[in-house]
This record gives sequence, C-alpha cells and structure tokens, in this order.
Amino acid sequence: MVYQGSKAKLVPWLLPLLEPFLAKAPVYYEPFVGGANLICEIPHAVRVGSDANKYLIALLKKVAEDPTVLPRTIDEETYTRVRDHKGEYEPWQVGMVGFCATYRGLYWGGYARDEGGERPRQLLDNLRNQSARLRGIEFRWADYRRINVEAFPGGTLFMCDPPYRNTSGYGINTGFDSDAFYRWCGRVHGAGHTVLLTEFWAPSVFEEISRRERHDFLSAQFQGDEVPMVTERLFIYRG
Repeated sequence: MVYQGSKAKLVPWLLPLLEPFLAKAPVYYEPFVGGANLICEIPHAVRVGSDANKYLIALLKKVAEDPTVLPRTIDEETYTRVRDHKGEYEPWQVGMVGFCATYRGLYWGGYARDEGGERPRQLLDNLRNQSARLRGIEFRWADYRRINVEAFPGGTLFMCDPPYRNTSGYGINTGFDSDAFYRWCGRVHGAGHTVLLTEFWAPSVFEEISRRERHDFLSAQFQGDEVPMVTERLFIYRG
C-alpha cells in the first residue's frame, strides 16, 4: 500500500537485521503499522499491527478478507463526496478513498488528478496485490500509548516506525510527541520486551544497529530538483 513514510523499499535491508530477533520473539508487533508494507513481509507465526487511524485499520482488515471489494478506480466526485460525508460510509470505504485517491500516500492529501484516473487505479492495484500477504495478520485500532504491553508474552518484538522527529516532509503537523514516545519505549523495555526503532536520530538510550542511505522523496522540492539523500537508521532500546 502506498503510504507516507512507507518502509517498502527498505524491506530488503531490514529483514536480515530482524531475523535474529524474530527467532526469539513469541510475538511480532508493529504499533505504527501504517500501510503494512513491512509487517506483510515478516516471516513470523504471530504478527500484530496497530494504528491510531481507525479508517486505515478497517481498510487493511477488509482488504485482507476480500480484495474484490476494491473498485477499479475512484473518480474526483466520489473522493469529494466521501470526504465531506464520512459518516454515510463504512470506515473501510472512508479509508480506501482517503488513501487510494490522493497524492504521495497522504491521508486526504488532495485528489490525485491525472488523465483517465490512472493514479487512483495504480494505488488500488497496489493494495489489491498486497491483499494475500495481509492475511494472517491481526490488525488492531489503537493509539500506541493505550497498548497493554504487560499483557504480551515476555520477549515480544516491538518494531516501531513512528512519525520521525522534527520531520516536516509528511506535509502535515502530526503533533507527535517524540519524547513521550521514548518514555513509552522505556516502559515496553521494562516489561521484558525488545524495542527496535527506525528513525534518522534517537537519544542515547537507543543503540544504533545499522544504517542505510536512501532518497528522501517526502521532502518538499521543485520540479527538476535533485532528490536529497537521508540516512535511515535502525536502533535498539538499551536503556
């Protein structure tokens, strides 16, 4: 699924790094599952993904159950109608239109206008092709702060991909409190779990495991500008 900040292109880098942790973990959990582009590739028997966006979670559940519900495309009239009357539609339908007819994987980021509706078709096809890999994942609607981490078996692997600190490339002010998130990571660690984090930077309670250069397509840029490079890092919470 095309999603802002997606880790889809980083999967070949991340999977080998996660293997030793997965081998010991009774559960694999992503508290910021987003477009599920990483979790759907994780070879583990027990995979759980949650997100604070109820429409996103409803969409992922629905597509995992029955991808045939996805239309061929979404026109601008439908986009505007669903955006302005969300209460008249099923949550998964709101999520589908909000994510699959917009720019750059942004939720309600403006209708992706192009000749013949090609972009919405591509976004829907991308999600439809992902559907088989979504099966077997337990999706939950939950803010990360409300996850009962003590209820999970010891050694659960929490793989975290939160909104990045001081990053404006998402095109919105997320209002995400990174410092509160770091404190939450300490709580998860204290409950006997493993916490991994993908970020550009992390405080000293985290230890860097690996890094990789990549293009930052989320950065604001003018047509013709060179896409900047950023250093993606994988960290583990040490405390």
